[in-house]
Amino acid sequence: MIERPAGRGRERGWARRVTALGGLLLVIAACGPGPTAPPSSPSPLATATPGPGETAEPSETAGPTPTAAMARAYFVLGSGAQTGLVPVVSGLAPTEAGPDAAARALLAGPAAVGLPDLDESVRLLLRTAIPPGVALLGLTVDAGVATVDLDATFEAATEDGLPTAFRVGQVVYTLTQFPEVEGVLIRIEGALVTIIGPDAFPQDRPLTRADFTDQLPALFVDEPAWGATLSSPVRVAGLANAFEATFEVRIADAEGRALAAGTVTATCGTGCWGEFEVDVPFTVQAAGPGVLEVFELSPRDGARQNLRVYPVTLVP
Repeated sequence: MIERPAGRGRERGWARRVTALGGLLLVIAACGPGPTAPPSSPSPLATATPGPGETAEPSETAGPTPTAAMARAYFVLGSGAQTGLVPVVSGLAPTEAGPDAAARALLAGPAAVGLPDLDESVRLLLRTAIPPGVALLGLTVDAGVATVDLDATFEAATEDGLPTAFRVGQVVYTLTQFPEVEGVLIRIEGALVTIIGPDAFPQDRPLTRADFTDQLPALFVDEPAWGATLSSPVRVAGLANAFEATFEVRIADAEGRALAAGTVTATCGTGCWGEFEVDVPFTVQAAGPGVLEVFELSPRDGARQNLRVYPVTLVP
């Protein structure tokens, strides 16, 4: 097993519920054509550079910028303490991928994302904190700052119980996936506002990803996206706040057989956020559904904690 710097643990009850979900995803996936002839033992994790001795400053960690050509929109996955942002394949063609198109995909909501191979019950696990019907009035990018103009519906109260920080975080994460965008300012009906939404989220400067770690799950996979198509080796990257900075990564096929598994070490942990990035090789003989899982192992009894399950398509 080869470890690579990458970052805590939270609620066990949700971990148990998602474990059941992981089984459900595998049952659903098994109804379709699945990969065949998996390796006799899981592939170990392959290290990306730099080496394990390197560290990063955790206080301003914003997370790696996704490098995939396919743009994503950021929605909300989970419940309770495991509620957090999740990147989702937007369905935009690479020629359409850009801040304006990604913002429109985000406002359209999770029902509109391009995931045709996912069962509807799986797709319904995604939700958005953004009120329905929000209109994009304009979007400009200048000197690394995206200024997005939204209509007043963006500030409407919702019944989902999610703080305004989630809807603002969805916008910020969606726009900062592009290298030309480092920060985001939100206008409402053309006016630059200093507070946003029913619970007065503050905006006194351009907002960045580092402002929204409270809206992330303990193990936040930013790459690959939820619903992505994976070929080997797949780059798995994101942020983690894990006990002693370590957690597990696993890729499984439709029958639940592990194709890759290993331990990842973040650049910081046990109360601080660290980055992680690792190349994960796996082998399949034919394209088919699978899952990418990240989780911590309880130091007390070895049970899975903070489980995050991404349905994916695996290809040779």
